Formats: sequence, structure tokens, C-alpha cells
Amino acid sequence: MLWHCVGNMTGLYGTFADSLCQVIFERSLKEEKIPNKDYSHEAEDYLRIEKAIQFVETHFKTQPTLEQMAKSVHLSKFHFNRLFKRWVGVTPNQFMQFLTLEYTKGKLIESRSLLDTSLDAGLSGSSRLHDLFI
Repeated sequence: MLWHCVGNMTGLYGTFADSLCQVIFERSLKEEKIPNKDYSHEAEDYLRIEKAIQFVETHFKTQPTLEQMAKSVHLSKFHFNRLFKRWVGVTPNQFMQFLTLEYTKGKLIESRSLLDTSLDAGLSGSSRLHDLFI
């Protein structure tokens, strides 16, 4: 479950991920239940988004493309983008940018250089780090 997955996270972005998971969990509880609706599809979507979040958390330093993220859960990039946004509230790229930003903030606090921090986070250079902060 997403709740279990995100609840085990540590680090700079744990608080955000915990609150993100809480929002997803609360949304799923508040949704109206329509009689005769097939819930197995929703459960499958939920598990795919859980897997996608794990993928992004694990690979954000390589800055995977939307297509690579979608491939990790066996969806087209268009369907994946819509599904992720519906369940999480932000696009996969916005989520990855947040993780990257929080990671780089921590590295800069450690007094690492801009270029080293940028490259360590999978960015092409310090100008991309600047764009991320804006």
C-alpha cells in the first residue's frame, strides 16, 4: 500500500511524502461508492501509483523521463501522466522536481558546490539547478 511505502521513508522529503500519502488515502476514503462498480481497476491503479512513486524516489538522481516512469508501471506516458495527477495531485515531473529540489537543498546546506550538487542530483549543470529553484 502507498501508506506503508511512504511511511517507511526517511530523509529530507519524508514529511512531504507522508502528507502526500495522507491526502491520497483521505481522497480514497471520501470517494462515493457507486453500486456495481468494479473496484479491482481502482486497486490496480492505486498499486501502479505506489510503484511509480517508489520508482521516482529511487531514480530521481538520474532524472528519468516521463516515458521511463510510465514504462516502470507498464502504461503509456499519456495515460500515466493523467493517472498520476489524479491520484497524487501533481504530475510525475512536478513530484520528481520536488524530490530533486529537497535533495539539492540538503546538499547545499552541507556546503557543497553548486556544480557538484547539480551533477549529483542528475542535473546537467548549475543553470538547471537555478531553474529548479525558480
